[in-house]
Amino acid sequence: MLGLVHNPRILRYAWTRYRPILRREDPAAVRGVVFLGPHSDKRTAVRCSLMKCERTVGLSPFTRTMILVAPQSRPSFRPGITPSSHVADGAPQLRSAADVAADTPAVWTESFRVRSYEVGPDYRVTAQTLVDYFQEAAGNHARLSGLDGGRESGWVWVMLRFRLRIHSFPAWRSLVSVETWVHGLRGARAERAFRILDADGELLAEGTSYWVRIDLVRRRPMRPPAALAGLPVPDRAAPSLDERLAPEPPESPEREVLFTVRHSDLDVNRHVNNVCYLDWALEAIPSAYRDAHTLAEVDLAFKAESKFGDIIVSTVGSGAFGTRTHRLTREADGKDLAWARTTWIPRN
Repeated sequence: MLGLVHNPRILRYAWTRYRPILRREDPAAVRGVVFLGPHSDKRTAVRCSLMKCERTVGLSPFTRTMILVAPQSRPSFRPGITPSSHVADGAPQLRSAADVAADTPAVWTESFRVRSYEVGPDYRVTAQTLVDYFQEAAGNHARLSGLDGGRESGWVWVMLRFRLRIHSFPAWRSLVSVETWVHGLRGARAERAFRILDADGELLAEGTSYWVRIDLVRRRPMRPPAALAGLPVPDRAAPSLDERLAPEPPESPEREVLFTVRHSDLDVNRHVNNVCYLDWALEAIPSAYRDAHTLAEVDLAFKAESKFGDIIVSTVGSGAFGTRTHRLTREADGKDLAWARTTWIPRN
């Protein structure tokens, strides 16, 4: 049983009890205390409707209460969610699997026009831009379903691994479309697949990605939202990429390049954007090699996050069958941030 307590004494106690966790909250915004019935335990996670997302907070083992904080401002509605699905003060209700299934397409399709600042000297789009397209489409698909997370929600989706196969790089000013869908769940991991097509429907690139939900307060993985099970899975196979082992770091590094994390490298969650890791890895490839070869595949595995001001060391070495192995580390403590494997083919 779950109920809302308005007793001022319990409210004051709960605020004191949870202040270390919610020290940034305005006391005037405290709305009440959620009471959990006798069948709850310490592992019980209660999600509160805060602004336009969900937050998971601690549970007192003594009083079985948790604090409930409400926003002062009225948030805007998410696309795809009607006002009737919101409570009176504008905060969205927790979405059920049935709600997600009812108003979320199994495959999200989004079109992009290749801009001049997205191409290289060959007038072809860069691999980093292809990943940007995919991430934008994936984020919009998750937002439509109400499962996008964010800083206000207290949790975010973090990419664990990204695999990309490039068949052809689209040219400047061409129109491409991105198709993306949730391919399934494996424990705490969510798998998302994608394809990038040209205006005639020809396949340009395809790939898969693996994501985990991270609690921003505890910095630990969380179970995927229960409503994610309601997201329809299309009756189509994931891209047919070779089932290789995860990338390994170079055994004999051949080249090393240093980078400093800039403000422009940060995303909306104040984390370094995933594409920056790919950019740093590719920059370590010698120019002469890149001029003579074309990137065909990328396999990037993330190990740890980096922050503003960090100095990043990007090393590269040769692998078998035309591959290059990459390692990204933080100079200050030698921490591995990402390992990658790239496959290149000679230019015609």
